[in-house]
Amino acid sequence: VQTCALPISSPVAVRLAASAPDGLCGVVLCAGFVTPPVSGILRVIALWTAPAACWAARSLSLAHRVLLGSGAPPELIKSLQDSVQPVKVGVMADRLRALLECDVTDELRRVQVPILYVAGTNDRLIGESSLGLVQRIRPDVQVARIGGPHLIAQREPSETATAIVEFIEKIA
Repeated sequence: VQTCALPISSPVAVRLAASAPDGLCGVVLCAGFVTPPVSGILRVIALWTAPAACWAARSLSLAHRVLLGSGAPPELIKSLQDSVQPVKVGVMADRLRALLECDVTDELRRVQVPILYVAGTNDRLIGESSLGLVQRIRPDVQVARIGGPHLIAQREPSETATAIVEFIEKIA
């Protein structure tokens, strides 16, 4: 079995998978969503305050607590900071607005391959409702719950890799 991992956002992964590219045998959504993870007034506020929210996300203490959880290793915190700092606030705000307006539920219905959803049990960004929607659309989705924050693959790489390898072995 030949594998290829592309670290892309869940909506992009779902759109790509819906196009049924040759050789695709499965999709892994890691702490992902197919519609905005916030709705109603929270979504409106987030759209309106996107630049300020992104400026705040560049704050080391805020970003690492929300994305990496408490007790994250210093080297992981530094890696996150090094990844976020060079990105212009305007670029981050545009990406935030795009994710707050996305809806790939129709595309998810067209995905014909098995799906693994990796969920961090302490994810402060993507709630259970995002997983619930994926499960309503695709009741066959396999779920791996791993103790940790939103950036579960970075915080718990061994457990995440084990879940993905087990998924690949099942579908191969």
